[in-house]
Amino acid sequence: MGLTAEEQEWLLANTVRVGPAPNFPPVEFFDANGVYRGIVADYAALIEERLGVTFQIEQRANWSEVVESTLQGEIDVWFEAAATDERREYMLFTEPYLRLPSVIIVRNEEHASLTPDDLAIRRVAAVE
Repeated sequence: MGLTAEEQEWLLANTVRVGPAPNFPPVEFFDANGVYRGIVADYAALIEERLGVTFQIEQRANWSEVVESTLQGEIDVWFEAAATDERREYMLFTEPYLRLPSVIIVRNEEHASLTPDDLAIRRVAAVE
């Protein structure tokens, strides 16, 4: 499905400011030189090429700053984020174009199947 003339004009007349998750490899991240990288960055480059636009990538130190900048009107788009009820209050979400299953990662020495009860007594790290 192509863009309407009105949509094309809007894109040419406006800057789309994108707020990537700064440290979510391999999905999206900034490398040591501050270059936007990852699976989603590759998708963004294809979209830029096909639409004939250039996105303004807004780098922030962490995801909390990306969200705050969005709420302050400094970021227009996220290319990847889980839709939550809270986020739906200020962002519109498309259907997912990328699906990544959630997994639990444990040390090599762990051979038993783990249940949620097993995790309750262990030290667990999670992405905010």
